[in-house]
Parts: sequence; C-alpha cells; structure tokens
Amino acid sequence: MKVLIIGGDSQLAKSLIKLFSHRQINYIRTTRGTGRLSKNQIFLDFDQISKFRTPKNVTIAVVVGGVTDYGICESNFSYAHFINCVQIPSLVGQLLNEGVYVCYISSNTVFTSHDNLPKEYEIHSPSFNYASLKSKAEHQILTLAVREKKSKSLSILRLTKNVGRSTSPFDSWVKTLLAGKEITPFDDLFFAPILFNHSAEAICDIVRLKIPGMFHLSGETDISYADFAEGFVSMAKLNPGLVKRVSSKDIGVNLIYSHRITALDMQQTSLALRIKPIKLKLVYLYLLKMCT
Repeated sequence: MKVLIIGGDSQLAKSLIKLFSHRQINYIRTTRGTGRLSKNQIFLDFDQISKFRTPKNVTIAVVVGGVTDYGICESNFSYAHFINCVQIPSLVGQLLNEGVYVCYISSNTVFTSHDNLPKEYEIHSPSFNYASLKSKAEHQILTLAVREKKSKSLSILRLTKNVGRSTSPFDSWVKTLLAGKEITPFDDLFFAPILFNHSAEAICDIVRLKIPGMFHLSGETDISYADFAEGFVSMAKLNPGLVKRVSSKDIGVNLIYSHRITALDMQQTSLALRIKPIKLKLVYLYLLKMCT
C-alpha cells in the first residue's frame, strides 16, 4: 500500500512518518513548503484544492491537516471555516471518488460532556469555534461519503491532547524545572494526555485494516494541568515547591476550552482495534526522558 499523508508538516504527521519508515510502509506527504521537494513530498495549498492531483498508486490517505490553532479559529473564523469545512471535505470527496480509503483525524472537542465520557457515535455538542469547525467538517465528510456510496472507505479518528517534545507548555515546563525555576500550571484547565506515537500507531492500525467507522483514542483519565505537573515533579524527584498552582480567573486568562471532561469512551474502538486508553504513567515516562 502507498499512503498519502495530508498535512505532512504537522507534529502528528512527523510521528506517523517515523512509524511508517520503521514499518517500511510506502508513503508520500503533502507540504506547504515552497522549497525543493524530496521524493516523498508533494506540494499542497489548501487554498487551491482544485489544482491538487492525487499521486499515482496511492490507495490510502490520512488527513491530519487544516487550521488547528484555537486562536486563529476565533480571530479569523471565515478563513478557518473555508479551509476546514469547505476545502478539506472537497479534497476528501475527491480521494473517495478515486477509490482511495480515507482516515480523517478529528478531535475530542466536538463533544462537551458534563457527566459521561462521549462514545464513538454520540451526538456532537461543540462549544467553541475550533470544535464547531471540526464537528461540521465531520458532518460534511460523512454526508459526502454516504451520497457517493463510499462510507466503507472512510474512517474518522478522534484524539485527545497529544503530548510531544515540542508541545506547549510541557516543553518549557521541563526546561524551567530543570533550571530550578517555578512553573505556574492552571488548576482549572483539564486534559486526557496521550502521546503522538500512540496516535500514529492507532492510525497505522486503522489504515492497515481499512476499517470504516468512528474511532477514539484517549488518555485514561482527565487531569488538571496543575495536578499533572505535580505528578510529573514527584516522579522526576524534583522540588515540589517549584509547582505554583494558579487559576485562570485569578490571573485574568480567558480559557477557550476548559471543560472537566475531555477524555473519550473507547469501548467500540477497543473491540475493533484491541487498543486501550493510554495510561498517564506512559506520558510521565516520556517527559522524564526529556530530563536526561
């Protein structure tokens, strides 16, 4: 199989490329870069989807690109809507009609739950612009697949918060703590952390099997950034006094997304792919490696 990675400049795409290379999976990735392209790269401008031509022998596509910055979705909603809800669904439609199996990467933020963890086929309840755009994009893509009778060639994978070496604020936390300086994590901002390599492995499993449907990959539990920081400091055997908990309200910060439940139910995903929610300890161990 040959896999097209759309949004190949993203951190998730880089982890996916590393895994594909390790497993000797043939791939080609899109890039927004205007410099010299390697043999595994192809230029793609989301503003000009109509000019894009699918590379030869591509049978699978993973769509990880789009406007993902919460701030841009708030400050330039019309542009974010055009890219996420018009151009990308159009590209997915093109790929499906060409007989390509598509895995679209979505987000846990399409849900706003106040009690139970959202299931794979639960009705969406987005509460801010980025989430609304992801929700609409999913709807557009699903509607298109049904209309073109391509539903069996489409999967959607929703992810909770990915953590990596360059993920804010964790990258700066490690540097600051190792320098013996204080960090000020929020005690009213929550997440269910996973690692980019976990997401890459889930994507690889889905596309290898070409399974259609909805899938979730989630951290095992929701935790506040402050509690997470304290747990990390404890495991790293650093000075616990370096963690100074703060409330966003106390320092005048308006959090765009601050729900207490961000984790996802994975029951159906676990049955289909035999993967389980990602344990918090694995995220801590990953960050500990950054300390050496």
